[in-house]
Amino acid sequence: YIQHCSACHGVEGNGNGRAARHVFPRPRGLRTEPMRLVSTLNGVPTRDDVRNIIKLGIPGTSMVPMDELPDRDIEQLVDVVLQMRRDGIREQ
Repeated sequence: YIQHCSACHGVEGNGNGRAARHVFPRPRGLRTEPMRLVSTLNGVPTRDDVRNIIKLGIPGTSMVPMDELPDRDIEQLVDVVLQMRRDGIREQ
């Protein structure tokens, strides 16, 4: 996460990384902000939703595809993102 995501999403996942002010639209806060591309009716992202965003990116944003990463690394990123989300919701 630190190597691939924190520059935009921030170390804590709040969307305030050092590059965040240079990209449009602003990076999503992974802890509490709703995710746009989800397959569920309640808006809670599944592992597959997060995995697809990491692998495919989000067209029209600075979220580039990371499909060159090994599956193991992508799964670890999914774990980190979902844990940040749980922690953020718990803190609210």
